Amino acid sequence: MNENKKHQHQMIERMNENKEFELTLSSGEMIARNKYGVYSAKLPESSHFIIINKDYVINTLVQNFQDQEKILQDRYNGHIELNNIARENSVDESGIHAANASAVFQASRALGIKLKRDSE
Repeated sequence: MNENKKHQHQMIERMNENKEFELTLSSGEMIARNKYGVYSAKLPESSHFIIINKDYVINTLVQNFQDQEKILQDRYNGHIELNNIARENSVDESGIHAANASAVFQASRALGIKLKRDSE
């Protein structure tokens, strides 16, 4: 093992011992930082962490946030669509769909995500 790889391997081992935080993203990827400020990532299909830089962490977190925003927007839109269909067909389920849409909307607000309404 060359000196650089040996150093990386030692740093990764220390990651597990001195974790300051660890975060698992919706993709299954794990990001961690040790008390020395070294970041690492582990993909779901891997058993090893790799050392990463802060830019990768920021980009990955932004992408994860955008993915979550899209999921919540799609769920909200789906409930609104089901609510409209139920109202058009005079089905009693429109209240359920309106409540579900409201719950998704409120949950996203609590997460700091502003969903777009049909009128926006």
